[in-house]
Formats: sequence, structure tokens, C-alpha cells
Amino acid sequence: MMAKYGGSRRPAPISGPIPNVDWDEDNDGTPDNYFLVTNALTLAERLRSAFIAIENRANPAGSIATSSSRVDSDTLVYRSSFEFRRGTDQGWFGDIEARSLSPQGVVGDFPTWNAASQQPAASARRIFYWNRTNGAAEAFTSAVFGPAADVLRGRPMGDIVNSLAAVSSKQDFGYCAPPAILAASTLPASVKAARDTDCDKPAPGYDDFLNEKIPAPPTVPPAPRLIVGTNDGLLRVLNGLTGAEEAAFMPSSALDGLSIDPPSTDNWRTLTTSNYSNRHRYFVDGPVTVGDVKIGGAWSTVALAATGAGGRSIMAIRVSGRSGLAATDFLWEFRHPELGNALGQPKIARLNDGRFAAVFGNGVNSLYDRASLFVVDMATGTLIRKIDTGVGDSTPESSYAGRPGVYRFSMPIGPNGLSAPTPVDMSGARRDSDDISFGLDPDVYATGTFDGIADLVYAGDFRGNMWRFNIDSEDPNDWGVSFAGQPLFVTRNPLGGTGEIQPITSAPAVALHPISGLAVAFGTGRFDVNGDDFARPEYADSFYAIRDKNARVTTLGNVVQQNLVGNRIVSNTNVDEGADGWFIDFTGSFSLTGERVLAAGLIRQGAIFFNTFAPGVRATPCDPSPPPGGFLMILDLFTGIGRYEIIDPSAPPGTAGTALPPGSPKAPPTIVGGGGSRERPLDIFIRPDGTTVVLDTRRGRQSWRQLR
Repeated sequence: MMAKYGGSRRPAPISGPIPNVDWDEDNDGTPDNYFLVTNALTLAERLRSAFIAIENRANPAGSIATSSSRVDSDTLVYRSSFEFRRGTDQGWFGDIEARSLSPQGVVGDFPTWNAASQQPAASARRIFYWNRTNGAAEAFTSAVFGPAADVLRGRPMGDIVNSLAAVSSKQDFGYCAPPAILAASTLPASVKAARDTDCDKPAPGYDDFLNEKIPAPPTVPPAPRLIVGTNDGLLRVLNGLTGAEEAAFMPSSALDGLSIDPPSTDNWRTLTTSNYSNRHRYFVDGPVTVGDVKIGGAWSTVALAATGAGGRSIMAIRVSGRSGLAATDFLWEFRHPELGNALGQPKIARLNDGRFAAVFGNGVNSLYDRASLFVVDMATGTLIRKIDTGVGDSTPESSYAGRPGVYRFSMPIGPNGLSAPTPVDMSGARRDSDDISFGLDPDVYATGTFDGIADLVYAGDFRGNMWRFNIDSEDPNDWGVSFAGQPLFVTRNPLGGTGEIQPITSAPAVALHPISGLAVAFGTGRFDVNGDDFARPEYADSFYAIRDKNARVTTLGNVVQQNLVGNRIVSNTNVDEGADGWFIDFTGSFSLTGERVLAAGLIRQGAIFFNTFAPGVRATPCDPSPPPGGFLMILDLFTGIGRYEIIDPSAPPGTAGTALPPGSPKAPPTIVGGGGSRERPLDIFIRPDGTTVVLDTRRGRQSWRQLR
């Protein structure tokens, strides 16, 4: 019976008619999962086929993106996935599915398109690679690479595991004063009128660029572009309306994966070998970000991508405009001996000297294994400044006390690397009691005093340090680590001995504290090294919201502890005005074994939204892996008490979260602006499985920019 029924590829719940392609992909009139056995001698083979079909079901990576930051009538929600297929077409494959999303938060029942089926024919694909020798991009052809190029061009979409897709769309990155800010200000009408059409402060020409990206009706805006890394060695740029591949870009770090049988003894060089499916490696596996930058006097939207576990480079691709992408849109690839595997999302920031920069942590496996911040010129790809914290060294893991291959996190000994950063603009920032999703003073913004320039950068490292970097000078030589080269805060293992700390592998979320200083919220945990899925009864992770009062927080004595006291019920311990923040440990019977935080949180309505992940840890390598789990957590940013009523007003007091469906452990929460009215606007929270929840709690001004 198992082999006869249940053959649809559409996930439950199912409503409405099911298209033929969902159950009969080969169009032979027989359901693909209908394994008819009329001869007992074929029973074993038919059952084997049935089990292979079950095993081949896609593993949802759960990375979610949307075609616009606010939901319009044509908004799409994108969800990536990957799978390993056995049988005659054995290999690693990826896909991105698009569905409609209404302003009321209703997701379409059926996909609008699937990217894997939209890939152009091999001869029609536009693939460009970075030539490290002459420092420019060139066409990826068989004339240069021989048969390897033909093999790669003909491959289907590679698996999407850790790459978080980004979308270039109708985004206004705030370099002009938007009308809502002007309307909220107390400036004279004449000044408002001038600022509504004059964008000389702080960004000349940005208003013209916005008019191209977001034209007035009836002009149709350019199609959104979806940018994602795939482990076939490519950063793909897809048409966000159709899913068709517009172009693909290969970093030089992936070129080592090109070889033809017989395979090289170097197992990195396996991308085009016939047995690649058995020799899978990461190639372009890092997260992507997009932003508007000014290069050579002209504005562009640029995608910034890390190769992640697949390489040691960062690349920049111009993705704006209506015309097709070319080799000249591959702006640069940055490599450096002290840049390791940058697993975190790189960021784009404007500097005090007027330049735009890529800002990113050096990641793990760098030359000296120390945590460093890189700031690179967006126009040229050249290094502006590397700020070395000096923490970390190349002591091999095998020399640590305890299990070989597992970090003991004994500060500061051992390999280290800086994780994803969060640049913060302090100019014109204000606190407001009506809406504590903080933004900017309308008067400051409207007069052009707001400069949209990064003044501080926060980032954690693999040795549990939360660092603050000062970059508020026009002279990069004046930049450095705050607090005389010491971290703002150092994590600790609540169950371990003296000196053992918790790694920070995701970017912090930062907002103004309503009393003074800044709230810096981040979780701890890692899922990047062999052994991270083993049970460690002597270790636990935590979530912290540390208050930066321009002084280090060296102990937990003035940091208030909240606890899980029920099934996702959090205590309500008082956090007074002088506290240095709060924290919560994932310990005890109400936590999952191995629960940790691998993705950045998101601040909305005075609360921090973040996902936890538990991999289903094994006691030993020989034990079977239990199913993974995790929770969406919503806690008050300044007290740590449960705020799940933002999603469910009927939730019991103190409720902090709900179980998440399977998805990527490194995917952050996704919230987009929805419909509603001016008096009661809506936000839409998108779960990892693509389902939605409408957040309709009344908020303050919609267009203030949150510090991020």
C-alpha cells in the first residue's frame, strides 16, 4: 500500500486540484509513486524503488526571502531546498520555489514557479568566472576550460544548504528623507517641500536612482532579482518573477573544483568528475546581502556574497537595472591570507569619508586563526582596513584537553574567527516611548543631519567575545577595537568549568536602549565542525541582551537571568533601570538537548525574534541521529520576558515561543510589511515552511529605520 498511495510532491495540507506534474512527472499517466507489482519476482525491486523515492524527498533548507520588503499585489515568497537523490540520477540537487503572498499574509496554494525547471539550455547559459591573474571577470567557456566547462554548464541546479538568498527589488535604503519622515517632522512647510524633491543631503542623485527602481505608475519597475549560492560552484542570479536564470558567477575559489576523470588526488577538485555525487563538497555556500552603493559617481544595487564553507573569498556583483548582466557586473572578488571561511553574512555600510564599504568578519580557518574585521572598498574591492582583535592562535584542536576535534573553548587559546558584523549608525538616533522599534528623529532626518554612516560595528567570535569596533573617523588609521582592545562582553558556559565559553556565530541585533546606551542581543552556538552534533552534557548555550553603556560588562553580577519555567514559558524577573541587560540559558527540562542559536535575531515592536535549533544530538558517532528541532522565540528586548502575544494574543502570560517546522538551522526569522490600515498596519511573519502569521499589534511610525 505504501508504494501505491501518497505520491503527490506537494506538502500537506493540500487543497484544491493537484496539477499532473505533482504526481506524474514523466507524464506516462501512472502516478510516480504507484509501484505496481504483478509479478512476485519483481517485488524486491519495486520496494527498493519505493524506498529510494521516499529517501529522495527534498530536505527543506528553509531559507526564506520575499520579492519586496513590503507586500504588494505581486509579491512572491521564495523558499530554497536541497536533496540527495539515489538511483540512476544520483547526485546533489537544489531548487527554489516561489509562491504568491497577499497583503493579508495568505500564501498561494501552488508554486508560481520552480527555479530548477527554469534553467536555460547549457549553450544558452551566461556564466562568468573571476580570472585571478588579470583581476577581471571573463566568460566561462570550453575554449578556456575545455570539456569541464561543458560538464558544468549542463549540470542542473546544485544544492542550496547554507546560502541565504537575497533579493534586489524595490528597496529604498534610506539615503533620502522619505515623505512619511517629512510629514512627522515639525519643520516649516517650505523646508519640507524642498527636502521632498532635493536629495543633495545626504546622498546626491539617490532620488533619481530611486525613480528608476520604484517608478511612478503606470511605468513597470524592473523585475526583482534573486541571488543565491549553489554548491555547483556558482552564484546564481534569477529573475524574481519567472525563476529563469539570468546569469551565474563563479569565484576563483571554485575553479579548483574543475577536473575531468580520472579525478585528481586533491579531493577539492571534484566538481566535474563523474562521481561528484559521492564526493560532495561546498563551493558557494555563504549568505548573500544586497544594498545600494555609489560607485564612480553612479548609484547601483550590489549583491555581496560570501563563499562560506566552500572557499575563502567575498565577491560583489552589480544587479541593478533592466538590461542583462555581463562580465563587467562581476565587480570584484576579495581574497586575503587572513580571510578564512566567512560563514556569516557580509554587510554594506557607508563610511565617514563618503565611500561605501563591504564589512565582514574573517571567519574561521584564516592564516593566524585570530578574529579580525575586514573593511573593503565597494568600488574597487581593495582593503581599506583590517582590524585585528589579537584573540586566537593556531593551536590545533587535537592538543586540547577533551575529545579530539571538538573545541574546548578555553579563552584565548585556540583557533578563532570573527562572525557576521552589525554596523550601527548613531547619527540622529533617538529614543521614543511610543514605538520602541527605534528609528530616527524626523527633524534630524529631514534636515539632512542624519548621515546614514556607520559609526560602530558589533560582532562576536568563535571564542565567545562580543566586540565593538569604532569606525567613526574619516581616517581609517584612527579606527580600532573599543574599550582599549577588550571585548564588550565574554560569554560563559553555564555548565562548564572555569574559562570555558560559548561561541558566537551569528550577527547581533542592535537597538537603542530606552534609558541609555544600546541593547546588543545575540545567541550562542555552533553547527560547523565535526562533532557539533554530539551530546555534551557538560555544555549549554544561551541568549544574551547586553546593554552597552560605553563600558565593558565583565561579569554577570548585574545581568539579570531569566529562566524557562514551563513549556516555552519564561520567568518574569525584574530588570531595573541600572541593569546591564539580561540572559537566558538553554538548560533544564524545558530546553531541547543541544539547543542553540545560529542565526541573527530581528527586532520588532520592542521584542527580539530569534530561532533556536537543536540538531538531534547523538551520544556517540555510532548512534542514529534523532530528528532536529527548534523554536521561534519572542522575548522583550529589554527585559527578556515572553512576548509571544505579539503573534497569539491568547497565549498564556510569559509565553515565549512555539515549535518550528523543519528548516535551515541558520535561517533567521523573516518578517515583511503587509497590508492593514494607517491606524493599524500589519507585519507578516513567515515560518521556515512558508506558512505565515499576521502580526497586527498596533505600532508607531512605520518608516523609521531600525538600527541594524
